Amino acid sequence: TPADWTTPESPLSMAPAESEVMAAPVIKPPRSEPEKSALIEAVGNSQAGTEVKDSVADEVEVFVAHGHADLAVHLLEDHIRNSPEESPVPWLLLLDLLKREGIEDKYETVRQDCKQYFNVSMPSYQDAESHPAGQGLESYPHILSELVRLWPSEQANAYLDDLIYDRRGGSRMGFDPVTYRDIVLLRSIRAGSAWTALA
Repeated sequence: TPADWTTPESPLSMAPAESEVMAAPVIKPPRSEPEKSALIEAVGNSQAGTEVKDSVADEVEVFVAHGHADLAVHLLEDHIRNSPEESPVPWLLLLDLLKREGIEDKYETVRQDCKQYFNVSMPSYQDAESHPAGQGLESYPHILSELVRLWPSEQANAYLDDLIYDRRGGSRMGFDPVTYRDIVLLRSIRAGSAWTALA
């Protein structure tokens, strides 16, 4: 678990399978209406005194688990609108949800907007099924070597940030989704990010 990886020797040993990295929350069997109402009310009441990221993660999970993907989409859109550069994770979750819900026009808009901030090349809606998934960080040995070299120092954070963010207005080619999620996960582990709850 991420909690056990506080002092890893090598990022390569931590690279998880694609299915383990920031997948959308698993849809669980629906609960009864009273249970559902109580859960949503509890999430709403928990916002005071907690980190925004924790609250958003909890709410997205509750909404998706109970068949309200539309509310999860709206929540993620609001968060992105207010903090577009905070993290790529809500963008990736939103794209996953939009693809699953079949909302093509909004998917394409979010995909293009995401590329303005982050160094990821998400496939178009039409190509999402046939697009090669990618092989992860193992296919970039020079990046892995540099991460191994920098990992004990704070320089690793700056290096990972440079890989994650596109500070050239969307002109970078971008990593495939699998490799990008590996990089984001490594950065989240180093930062102890609350967004890792969605991994």
